[in-house]
This record gives sequence, C-alpha cells and structure tokens, in this order.
Amino acid sequence: MLLLGVRKFLGLRFEGVSEADLYYWWKRNPFNQLACLACGIALFFAIKSGYQDKFKSLRSVVVLLLSALAVFVLASKLNSPFLQRHHLFSIAFSILAFSLSIFPTRFLVNDFFTFCGKISYSAYL
Repeated sequence: MLLLGVRKFLGLRFEGVSEADLYYWWKRNPFNQLACLACGIALFFAIKSGYQDKFKSLRSVVVLLLSALAVFVLASKLNSPFLQRHHLFSIAFSILAFSLSIFPTRFLVNDFFTFCGKISYSAYL
C-alpha cells in the first residue's frame, strides 16, 4: 500500500505491472522484513544483557502476556500501509518470547518444543 502511494505521488508508471503484482512484491520484499529482523535482534540483546531480571514478578509477566495478546488482536484488525500485520506479529512474538525467558512455563518450554526448535532451525540453515 505504501509503495503504491509513493508510486502515485511520484507519478511512476510501470508498464505491464499491475498494482496487485506490485503490492504482492512489496509484501515479500526483504526490506519490508527488516522490522521483523530488528525485533529479533532487540530481543536477543535484551535477554543477553539480563534485562529480564527487572521483570521477575509474576505480575509483570502477566502484563507482558496481556500486551502481547493486545498486539495480536490489533494485528488481526489493522489495515495500515505503514505498520503491516507481520510487523505487529513479530512484536507480539518478541514480547511472548521475552516473557517466556522470564517465566518459562512447562506447557511451552519442554523437551518436545526444544526438539522441534532444533529441527526447524537446522532446516532453516
């Protein structure tokens, strides 16, 4: 959407390329995914620096989980050209991962999910 607005503003015309094709390309463009990568990098450095020690109470974990849920709901309802759904989902999953680093629940942090994570990361590489 943002790219279509910039294209119209600048008066750019691409012969043989429809707006649907351009929008499809923009959503899968690597530059559009940089915000998701930035969330992961910020999460890594927050956990590595021990920032989660400031949130050790159960109350703060509940607040983090509720904020992740709020971002999930917002992402399902939002239709914005600037902040797209996958950006909001990456923020929500970062909050969820951060809260799991503070208070790992046996339901989500267990041997099965650890095994699945190792296999999926190996397949990714």
